[in-house]
Amino acid sequence: MHMARRVVPSWTATIFAGLAMGLAIAPRTGGVITHCFLICTMLLSGTVALIVRGRRAGPQLLAIAARVTAAIAISWAAAITLWPWLQIGNPFLQFKIALVHFATLPLDFEFHHWGEKLWTNALPWSYIPQQWLARLPVAFLGLLALAAFFAFAKILRLGRVSLERFKKQGVQGLRHSVLAVARSRRILLVWMAVAAPIGFLMIQHATLYDGVRHTLFVIPMLALLAGWSFIRLRPHLERFGVPPGAIEGTYLIVAITNLVALHPLEYIATNAIAGGTAGSYGRFELDYWGAAATEALRRLEGRLDAAGLFAHGSPSILVCIPYREHMVRPMLHKNWRLELDPKKADFVIESGRSRCAADVPQLVLVDEVRRHGRTFAWTYGNKGGPFIDAARPGPVAQQPDPARVIRFSPLAENARPPAPSHEREPL
Repeated sequence: MHMARRVVPSWTATIFAGLAMGLAIAPRTGGVITHCFLICTMLLSGTVALIVRGRRAGPQLLAIAARVTAAIAISWAAAITLWPWLQIGNPFLQFKIALVHFATLPLDFEFHHWGEKLWTNALPWSYIPQQWLARLPVAFLGLLALAAFFAFAKILRLGRVSLERFKKQGVQGLRHSVLAVARSRRILLVWMAVAAPIGFLMIQHATLYDGVRHTLFVIPMLALLAGWSFIRLRPHLERFGVPPGAIEGTYLIVAITNLVALHPLEYIATNAIAGGTAGSYGRFELDYWGAAATEALRRLEGRLDAAGLFAHGSPSILVCIPYREHMVRPMLHKNWRLELDPKKADFVIESGRSRCAADVPQLVLVDEVRRHGRTFAWTYGNKGGPFIDAARPGPVAQQPDPARVIRFSPLAENARPPAPSHEREPL
């Protein structure tokens, strides 16, 4: 965007654009599309130079080409530095391997989308727009629709003027229209940054899931378009005596209130079109990261710690996160022991995507993480274990009998309670 401000970008803008493109490529192969944005934008800058300077535009065109080449070179240097995968062989061949892999990701499972079940590798072309329709705020969607209306009206007006000039002056009459388009390259860049990647994913029928997670990088561009349309709307609001500040303040209050109510699960929010978070429950993927399990864990740790339980021992826990149960150690802030068998764990925390406590009769529900009347995580305790009373919501329970508590040993993470005396080996 900064490079598009001037016909010939400054070297400072070139360097920062190259670094930004490198930062886009390193975490995701799709970031390479930023090269297309850069080239298209600079072609429009070159068009301005040609129309304004004519045959004298040669030095400007060479300067533009030099800066495009430098920005792309800087981007790849940054990407190779940040991405170890590119460092173990030919970086461009390594990139191609990664690009093909992620474009044809062999991952297929069912999930809910507007109340219907879809497969990740057989999505309708409209999947992304329909997800935006459910997850973006209604006011935001309205501003996007208004931006599309303003853009369409501008295209029609430009087309009408261009046709009139063409009839009067021929091809020479189109010079001003082409110049107007080329000078609008910054807003065109924003539209391109929205339409190109989404259009590519829709045409390719890419493997997608987790709501709009794979298209989050487009949201800032959508926000620019929404802001652009609101700026154009402000004079019309003021003309009718509607204070724009009041609208902005109301919008912020409603949005912040909803986010506070959902915290720390803000990303499960859906709008009124989809029925809100409560109405979307069971109809969309909401807590696809299992973030509510962390909230459930913090509550459980708080209750057990308040009862002084961690000072006496180390209860075992299983956090149900698909294929990651053995990797939850960084989530644990207390002296827990990891247990992978729900029948042996003192506590089991289920997430929406993994109900691994099912059909375990000795587990009883002790807590739920709820938002807008819907449950997103469940905490179960072993009803025969020594910690169950301390885990229940309400007054702090008495400390468990130390004789029944398992002492923590860093050398025996999966240690079980000592066997009864009649089962122990003789000394």
